[in-house]
Amino acid sequence: MVRIYLFKRDETLEKNIPIEQLAQVLEDAEREGHILWVDMEAPTEDDFGILSEVFKFHPLSIEDCHYYSELPRSMSSQITSLL
Repeated sequence: MVRIYLFKRDETLEKNIPIEQLAQVLEDAEREGHILWVDMEAPTEDDFGILSEVFKFHPLSIEDCHYYSELPRSMSSQITSLL
């Protein structure tokens, strides 16, 4: 589930923004100095695509979100090398 919120500079809040409008709302928010909040709960593959397509996140950052681990990446690799 994806929920999108726009906190405007005049302290108003827009909720339930359709995902189809996300790219335009992001552009407007950057131009107007608003804060855009995108909440992803139990994201699907399509939801992860938003991170890449709209926000231009690096693929490895998306992978880190997709495959959650309790251990920091550096500690995880150290443990693997010990095994």
